[in-house]
Amino acid sequence: MGPTICMGGICIPIYALLPFVFVALQGLWNWFRKNVLGQNDDKIPENSRVVHVTSAQQFEELIAKGKTTKRCVVVDFSATWCGPCRYIGPIFHELSAKYPRTIFLKVDVDELKAVSTSCGVTAMPTFQFFHSGVKCDELRGADKDALEVRIQKHYVEVELPEDEKPVVAETSVAREKAADGPYQRKSQMGTVTSET
Repeated sequence: MGPTICMGGICIPIYALLPFVFVALQGLWNWFRKNVLGQNDDKIPENSRVVHVTSAQQFEELIAKGKTTKRCVVVDFSATWCGPCRYIGPIFHELSAKYPRTIFLKVDVDELKAVSTSCGVTAMPTFQFFHSGVKCDELRGADKDALEVRIQKHYVEVELPEDEKPVVAETSVAREKAADGPYQRKSQMGTVTSET
């Protein structure tokens, strides 16, 4: 019959307990991810435009995309075990929504060691700025104000490709229609002339 656990007069096969063990381990893993590793998915805003780079080829393509579209590329070199990286990560995502004409990339230095080495990254977090495929600026550390100042410094107003234009939320459209509803009148001014 296989290994069993007996308590009093009840015997349960161990394989019958596996689903309960799996659920308990999954909960423990989620707690560990959130509290120890700082990987809380709730912190990433819905409108984040950060691209998580998964290969050296993808990194090169995205840097080249900045060159062809004349947009600045900001790269966040970070690690999952780095406390300051976990602090600045959600802010980086928020800034990506605030500055849509900048391309935001995130590179995990443990996943892409070759990329981080070729870019000369020696500390985390490191933010590198690229114009026309060439590194033009760098910021080390989790200073949110300095990061936003650097993004503003390199921000370029260009037309976004159709697939990257921000989507207008239905709630804001609904609010605009409600303001123009049947109980609201827009003021109209005109010139009145009279004949005397």
